[in-house]
Amino acid sequence: MSRAQQNRTGRARLAPAVVGLGLALALAGCGAGQITQTDSMLPAVNGVEAGQGAVVLRDAAIAYPEGGSYKSGADAPLVLTIVNTGANADKLTSVTTPVAASATITGNTDLPGGFALAVGTPGVDVPGGAGTSTSASASATSAPGSSSAAPSSGASSAPSTTSGAPSSAALPLGQIRVVLTGVNTKLVPGETYPVTFVFANAGQVTAQLPIAAPSSPRTESEHGEHEG
Repeated sequence: MSRAQQNRTGRARLAPAVVGLGLALALAGCGAGQITQTDSMLPAVNGVEAGQGAVVLRDAAIAYPEGGSYKSGADAPLVLTIVNTGANADKLTSVTTPVAASATITGNTDLPGGFALAVGTPGVDVPGGAGTSTSASASATSAPGSSSAAPSSGASSAPSTTSGAPSSAALPLGQIRVVLTGVNTKLVPGETYPVTFVFANAGQVTAQLPIAAPSSPRTESEHGEHEG
């Protein structure tokens, strides 16, 4: 075999190897920072976190309604955990939002140092999406000798409802209920709504609350209602 023939044969054998090496390098490049479709996908989050001073709101959301959305006039319960990470005691004094006429609080809102308040029941769908009340007996309960009035500095201009009268629905220590009453706009999954929590010492914490994920897959009618 002549030298020219040997060269042509060698090049023919190298071609598949070069192609394979190029493909491997291209795949390595994708794994090393190239933008892919999954890079832009965010993980599903059931609630948000926000804080002010020693007080932290965790997994905060509006409870998922059985009908898939809250219509104007409905009452919308909140679901979250309020944690006092400091050593000094605090107290939830009011809740306000521009998307509801008022907010009602049921239960003892004292927040000792290193203590957590459970608000609502996570993972439970609630009635009320069609405008029926879910908080007929809800009112704020104050600890003896303490004031339920919100601080005057920095408080939200949105209305809130607080009262020193004892609630007719007793809740265990460490558990309270917060309900946005008289929703003035349709609340739907996929959107967030500002809710401000006012504390005696930490001040106010405003969080953009989503509607919580449903406890079971949404029905076709719920999908259609949200799209409309």
